[in-house]
Amino acid sequence: MLFKKILYRGALKLERIISPDVNKALEILNKGEKASAAELQNMRNRAFVDLVSHAYKNVPYYREVMDQHGISPSSVQCLEDISRFPVLTKEDIRKSKTKLRAANIGDTDCCIRRSGGTTGEPIATYVDRLSRALETYSFFRGLQWMGWKPGLSMISLFGGSLGKSVKTSVREKIKAFILGDVFLPAFEIDEYTASHYFDVIHKSSPCVIIGYASALFNLSTYAEQKRVSDFRVKAVFSTAEVMPADWLKKISNTFGCPVLSYYGCGEVNSLGYQYKQGSPYIIPDEHVHLETIPLKNKSCDESEEILVTSLYNKAQPLIRYLNGDKGKIMAPGTNHPTRMTIDPLDGRTSDMLMREDGTFLSSSIAPHAIFITQLPVRRYQFIQWEKNLIEFRYDSEKDHIPHSSLNEIAGILKAHMGNSLTVRFHQGDDFILSPNGKHRIVIQKAGTDQ
Repeated sequence: MLFKKILYRGALKLERIISPDVNKALEILNKGEKASAAELQNMRNRAFVDLVSHAYKNVPYYREVMDQHGISPSSVQCLEDISRFPVLTKEDIRKSKTKLRAANIGDTDCCIRRSGGTTGEPIATYVDRLSRALETYSFFRGLQWMGWKPGLSMISLFGGSLGKSVKTSVREKIKAFILGDVFLPAFEIDEYTASHYFDVIHKSSPCVIIGYASALFNLSTYAEQKRVSDFRVKAVFSTAEVMPADWLKKISNTFGCPVLSYYGCGEVNSLGYQYKQGSPYIIPDEHVHLETIPLKNKSCDESEEILVTSLYNKAQPLIRYLNGDKGKIMAPGTNHPTRMTIDPLDGRTSDMLMREDGTFLSSSIAPHAIFITQLPVRRYQFIQWEKNLIEFRYDSEKDHIPHSSLNEIAGILKAHMGNSLTVRFHQGDDFILSPNGKHRIVIQKAGTDQ
């Protein structure tokens, strides 16, 4: 552990020398970590004013929007002026994809980030190198807020072997070694593979486990069934799905450690981290601004819709982006002396899929399948009517999606649920909503009253 801790610090120093963007990102984060609430707010104000000036000069979409709303760059003095900007929706991003791209930043200076759409609406965005570095290193800092320390192994419980690249670069292998990052496919946990997973966890201990809430719950269920214990797990971190209270209790009891969650979205990563089990989420304010707008017909106690502004992404600025999540944003001094927090965060609720043998598959298989296939859909939903029957409903961006692309979706589901599975396809926008009007990407009706 000490050796890997030294390696981590050495690699960080090397990254700062090799990459000016990494060096700048770490300077921003380190300054923010030591700043008072007022100093941190001044940092954010300067970043926002600079972003707006850049957007007006180089991004056609924002030049048009600002002219339409009577916003001149010189009139924007601080983050309070953000309320003058209109909300940016997923549909706006799709329609204005080209206009949202900065004319002075080429494709080679940014990466394309495609989400699987955990809210049911996949989207593609462009992220420049500085913003990507800020997200990456605020993520590692966030993990440290949660209890991870450099040198401590990380067991990653995400995706499946179908989504894991066969070819891994030397750089990625070195990074995984330094971080002690061990990948275990989340969608392939069953009574036969579980023992191997427990062996890996024991051999990698002491460690933290990171993964989908449903995959962590499945793993704890098999540990209970197989009477596996004596884990040396320091903490369990969940993301992408809501963590029900009974799941949290079971996972915590199984691994004998706290269970915390962190929050992000496909378009802007690293948005919030719990510092202890059940706590509010601390926002890494240096690189992102979160605010909320009221829901229609809401009561005073209900959460509001979250708007996200990435303060440094100049490749494709996202100002007041409506990402589909709900919560409440609390001011500095409420839950944290210098930072804003999310309290509460109403995450994305979905059912797990049921296999023929009665075991369950994480609902995160849905965005995983969309991400792997890059299916051009605005919105989607998987409905399991029977154990061997799933209906895939989708609102397509195109008039027609080839059968071969849809068959890829069916193939991924069958690989994890069995070849006897029938997958039905339905194009349209008639999705099933929850009683409170929320869109869920997976609805499981097998074995329930229909």
